[in-house]
Amino acid sequence: MTNLETRLRESLSRHLDPVQVEPLPGSVRRRIRMRRLVSASLTTIVIGVIAVVGAIWLPDTVSPPDRSQPIGPAPALDPATLTYAWSVQVEDASALGEVVQDSERIYVPTVSGAVAYSKACSDPCKPVWRLDVAEGSGRAERSMTTLVLGDGVLVVNVANRLAVVATDCGEGGSACRPLWIADRIAGTSGYGGPVIADGVVKVITNEGNAPDNRQTAVAFELRCRDDGEECSPLWRADLGSGTAHVPGVAVGGVLYQQVGTRMFGFAARCRTDGGECEPEFVVESLGDPSS
Repeated sequence: MTNLETRLRESLSRHLDPVQVEPLPGSVRRRIRMRRLVSASLTTIVIGVIAVVGAIWLPDTVSPPDRSQPIGPAPALDPATLTYAWSVQVEDASALGEVVQDSERIYVPTVSGAVAYSKACSDPCKPVWRLDVAEGSGRAERSMTTLVLGDGVLVVNVANRLAVVATDCGEGGSACRPLWIADRIAGTSGYGGPVIADGVVKVITNEGNAPDNRQTAVAFELRCRDDGEECSPLWRADLGSGTAHVPGVAVGGVLYQQVGTRMFGFAARCRTDGGECEPEFVVESLGDPSS
């Protein structure tokens, strides 16, 4: 019982319980006992109601109920309740890439870009639109395509090229043109791990060979242009040597990126002139990562 409940019980008992001064007739004692029973029940009901209301409105000084014990397993999904909607075979799909979705469409990575399908599709499903940003060697390498959604655009990272396309760029299976592209920076292995925050998309580039490979963060304005031409970076940041854990994470306009034993935090718009960006913070483990 909480302190609040104890105080309420004592207060209500003082006001509702009668005080016996001298012996009373039997009929009066019976009425008093009945009154006490009613008082006790009323006290319990009032405390129960206040405890429930307190869980919603009482200030933070009142401890919430203990919910550390598991409530129980979630109800199992019954396959018998599922109905077939539609299917599609994507011949040039990127087997290693992840499918992403919004409220209207499903976006499938391909070896050269992406293809979009409507969620309200009928069987057999036809694409809403297609995007091809890699040609020739990009298709031959069959490199993994990475897709990221944000602010009404789809970021496509494939075959050493970054491209951004509007999610409603076409219909009826038409070919879409990207809003802009960014080709691989000379001397690097291409882009990896795109993350979106505050209208900015951040990627990682890698230069050299492990364990001395050099990691660099590169950020672009998410809607820097809409003519299909190449965009220039908003900023860059040297992350040092080590393995880049991609994709990073974006929280509250801050881009978090781990390289080796170091964790960096960058404001999404720390610069807009293409210069070197300093991290908001760096956290580094002093232990031996190989142990």
